[in-house]
Amino acid sequence: MKHPAVKNSALLSRLLLSLLLTGSVLLAGCASRPTAVWSNPALPEHWEAEGKAAIKTQSRGGNIYFTWTQKGEDYRIIVRGPLGLGRAELNGRPGEVRLQADNLKQEVSASSLEDLLEMTTKRRAPVSHALHWIKAEPGSAKAEIERGPDGKLTRIKEDGWTIDYLEWSEEAPNLPRKLTLEGPEGKATVIIGLWRLTPEALGEPPVADSAP
Repeated sequence: MKHPAVKNSALLSRLLLSLLLTGSVLLAGCASRPTAVWSNPALPEHWEAEGKAAIKTQSRGGNIYFTWTQKGEDYRIIVRGPLGLGRAELNGRPGEVRLQADNLKQEVSASSLEDLLEMTTKRRAPVSHALHWIKAEPGSAKAEIERGPDGKLTRIKEDGWTIDYLEWSEEAPNLPRKLTLEGPEGKATVIIGLWRLTPEALGEPPVADSAP
């Protein structure tokens, strides 16, 4: 039986695919708890990123804008203009992923983003590694890695995908500003215009001084 909220599976499929290609889907890994080869120490437990992506698939293309907020294992991703779907919001925590979109009458939920993708499009994609790719990390020991003279990643090849790191953030030099993701589902050029990495940048109250 189809989910009652999924009446236009083609549009939802494009939304999920656009999330996958931009790395917004990348947060699906929080539910399945993948283990990276190594972690990028540039990211604290709480952070936020804003960016845009040019998406190109075999049948469609377009631009989307996203805001990705991470707090420990919980995350919220807001996507605007995702290939004709307007605004969409993805909220997740271990064991639960919820999707709301302008063109959906009801919220769609699943235990993981991989399950959500399969439930609505009848397709399964290895999205867990992408959690690490957007942060300039390989997703597993099977990844092929290339580095530049400065030691920074220039390319990751993993599970049929190639991720090229073209530019690095000036404010956060160990985090990417521009990267491309290309694989069986299509290609995306992602530009992360802003990384918020401090409590002040995130608008969080300062920690009280507990010293006597």
